[in-house]
Amino acid sequence: MSPTAVALLPNAGLANKLFVWAAAEVFADLNGCTAQTIGWSYPKIGPWLRGDRSMRMYARFFYRSSLGALLALGGRFVGRHVHVEPRCVRLARLDSRGTYVFKNVPDWRDMFGAVREHRTFVQARFAALLRPAYRKQLFAHPAPVVALHVRRGDFRPLKSNEDFARVGGVQTPNNYFLSIIAGIRGAVGHDVPVTVFSDGSDAELAFLLSLPNVTRSHTQNDVVDLLLMSRARVIVPSAGSTFSEWAGFLSEAVIVRHPDHIHAAIRPPSLPGSAFECAAPATSEQWTKWWIRASALVAADAPTQHFLATEVPPPTRTARVSESAA
Repeated sequence: MSPTAVALLPNAGLANKLFVWAAAEVFADLNGCTAQTIGWSYPKIGPWLRGDRSMRMYARFFYRSSLGALLALGGRFVGRHVHVEPRCVRLARLDSRGTYVFKNVPDWRDMFGAVREHRTFVQARFAALLRPAYRKQLFAHPAPVVALHVRRGDFRPLKSNEDFARVGGVQTPNNYFLSIIAGIRGAVGHDVPVTVFSDGSDAELAFLLSLPNVTRSHTQNDVVDLLLMSRARVIVPSAGSTFSEWAGFLSEAVIVRHPDHIHAAIRPPSLPGSAFECAAPATSEQWTKWWIRASALVAADAPTQHFLATEVPPPTRTARVSESAA
């Protein structure tokens, strides 16, 4: 049996599953292994109790291993050399009997560290993973201009005695989103369209939806939501939300990040748009200069350049290993 990389996905939301899946895929690619994934869906009661829009069950969206392949995979853990959380690099010596297991969500200080430089490959593997029906759903919607992600659900409100910069899993203050919209619109000179992506209710989002030319995304699932957000020209994540950061990772967009929660780059520094993974400007004059520079980076036809816009065969692992060996 050849060595295999196995992604044992956590019982978590889509983005945290994607971290583990992507690490296993990149490791397998670099080392000429096969890759298997387990755990796109787990029974969950939390989303149901909270009345969330998504039950966080993702198996139906992606191509998966056959039952026979998964049963065979179970046998690999018996009498095999199991390596848990190896470094996501090309190993000098690969265990020919090894099963390399990835199961942990990365540290919050550098969430994309293991896969950042392999972004193009991860995009291609995601394209190969997604079922055609959901690609079709994605392009049935117009690409957003500004995508605003307002995380609610399992994120709690900030307490009066808390410092937002020192806590996680907390809702980004409403005033922050309002100031971003005002800054962009002031720089552009008109009410550019804003699309709100959120697991919150319309009542929770009324402070935004009452503004002119602001609408919310009405896709029926969070996989298409994440991908639709990634088609935007500007993405405004919720602080600490890996969901909107994954949309940014897959996108060519400018990303406006909350200044209290910028810990590491999302995309490779060599990517032109990565120069605009930044905090919002502080003054109207700075906003105008920012928008001029940002617009030069993000072409007017950027939505057509989305990694899912054309059917491109994913690169083979054999080809990638050859490249790294050259």
